[in-house]
Amino acid sequence: MIVYPQGVGDTLAMAEWCAERLGEPIEIFGFNRLGHPMFQTIGFSRENKLACVVVAYHATNDSIVCSFAADNPRWASKHNIAAWGSWIFGQLGMKHTSAVVIKSNKRSRKFVEGVGYRVEGKIRKAANGEDMIIYGMLKEEHEEWLRKAFNGKERRNTSTSG
Repeated sequence: MIVYPQGVGDTLAMAEWCAERLGEPIEIFGFNRLGHPMFQTIGFSRENKLACVVVAYHATNDSIVCSFAADNPRWASKHNIAAWGSWIFGQLGMKHTSAVVIKSNKRSRKFVEGVGYRVEGKIRKAANGEDMIIYGMLKEEHEEWLRKAFNGKERRNTSTSG
């Protein structure tokens, strides 16, 4: 089930949940000079428990960075990945999204590659002396992933607020 934040308090709580699992301070996602968040969140629950939060931040007119954190990898059904894509490319109106993964994190790299991200570059020695891989995905690439994932069949709507 998709979990949409119901205001700034929910957005902050979801971003904090994600940041804790990433081992980073929530400030990495960005706040303006008035202390308001410059990021958006979406969550996915499994068995009535939050299983994944995606934080979208550092937006430009056409591109945004996504950080994914999950307690349960089973959140990543093709329907939830489709819903995430609808949020990024539809609701937020982006044409490109990025994800940055530590090179040694094979599980995260497999995930982002599996949902359609492609390697765009490398940041050398950026995380405790370790390289990070920059991934990117265009809206058209997500649409192609959807066609393959659903074999041309219609997707069911799994979105639910709350």
